Amino acid sequence: YDDVLSKLQSSPNLQITLTTPPKFIYKLAESYSSFKKRLETFKIDWSKLPNSDQLMPFQKEGITWAVCRNGRAIIADDMGLGKTVQALMSTYYFRNEWPLLIVCPSSLRNTWADAIIQWLPDVDPGAINVIYTASDAHYDYKPDVVIVSYSMAPKIKVELMRTNFKVVILDESHFVKTGKALRTQVVQELVRSTPRLLLLSGTPMLSKPIEMFTQLQLLDRASFTS
Repeated sequence: YDDVLSKLQSSPNLQITLTTPPKFIYKLAESYSSFKKRLETFKIDWSKLPNSDQLMPFQKEGITWAVCRNGRAIIADDMGLGKTVQALMSTYYFRNEWPLLIVCPSSLRNTWADAIIQWLPDVDPGAINVIYTASDAHYDYKPDVVIVSYSMAPKIKVELMRTNFKVVILDESHFVKTGKALRTQVVQELVRSTPRLLLLSGTPMLSKPIEMFTQLQLLDRASFTS
């Protein structure tokens, strides 16, 4: 930007009006540049992740990206490219910080449970708590994974907050694109102090750039303040 600006200002035949980019744009660019250098040398011990030999190379790249970002990232691959398995492997890397909370559309709750059983064989199926009704949120054991829909989360917010999840996956994260929506506000509360947060969506921006704001703010509130 500075280089382009300098060339424009040195041209005698141009009349231009300039608006300086927000300072956080520079901050993000510098942060990303530093991160890219780290990513080039970052290595994952794939032997510690189950079924890693079944992963495609680009899926391994996605997992490396998410883990290198300390478990805070958006995975926005197109539908059918394995966002689910990338998210499961990335969060499994932080297994010692579980239980894992997965928030998703109602129709995908069982799909997630099945994927966990398929890809993470050491997770006891009996320790996967799929919440269908509010009563399912009252359990007398410590689950490895809790799966809840966006529509159910507001109804059991108190119970979910009590667990204080450190690792969270938000599937179809464009469901929280509207800041005034109740489900968005509840999710914001749930993940406010969550160190590991993965957002998944093949369409994170459905029609307007503003729809990305709440998702980006969930990941980096310090940079995306308004």
